[in-house]
Amino acid sequence: MPTIWRSGGFRFVIWPDDHEPPHVHIVRGNLLAAIIDLGMEEKLVSIKANYRLNRRELALAVRVVAANNAMFAKEWTKIHGKS
Repeated sequence: MPTIWRSGGFRFVIWPDDHEPPHVHIVRGNLLAAIIDLGMEEKLVSIKANYRLNRRELALAVRVVAANNAMFAKEWTKIHGKS
């Protein structure tokens, strides 16, 4: 499970054997905390699932993904091929 980025106590992970649409898993400790869809092809970054983050933490995770969306999208494509 490649960690792509670390910020705010979270790891931002893209799983190699994962499914579309392109998204990143937010991990805190060893637990899946949230899933955020990447903004690709006219779509905006959006929350797919929240498992254990409060509103402030989730907002931080979304900001990190939005600020680094191009890099996350590039990593998704590198791992999974063209979307």
